[in-house]
Amino acid sequence: MVKVLYFWASWCGPCQIFKSTLDLVMSHYGIKQIQNVGTSGTSGFSGTWTSQSGSTGIVNGLNPVLVEFEKVNVDLESVLPVTYSINSLPTIVFLKNNTEVSRFVGVQPKHIIINEIQRIANLS
Repeated sequence: MVKVLYFWASWCGPCQIFKSTLDLVMSHYGIKQIQNVGTSGTSGFSGTWTSQSGSTGIVNGLNPVLVEFEKVNVDLESVLPVTYSINSLPTIVFLKNNTEVSRFVGVQPKHIIINEIQRIANLS
């Protein structure tokens, strides 16, 4: 399973720009809405995607990938930003089996994030 942690803040201009790109990435995986960490005091992953048939999704004919997204507001959530040493925003941390595999700092195009999710999903 690939987990995508998106660290952001409401005062961060680039975060607001990148939000629409991340929404497109989530839409690519069939995710319409996820919970924001730090808004309710809970920290649960949501947004596991499935294909239109209801089984594990297949994107562009590639192997099935299970992916979860979590948006982390750094002003409201204090533990995760410290745990992942977040120093700049926006930051996306990619996890495989709950271990950090890679990260992007700054605004990234949709295809770069989708390619990274696929690359990480194919790691053994």
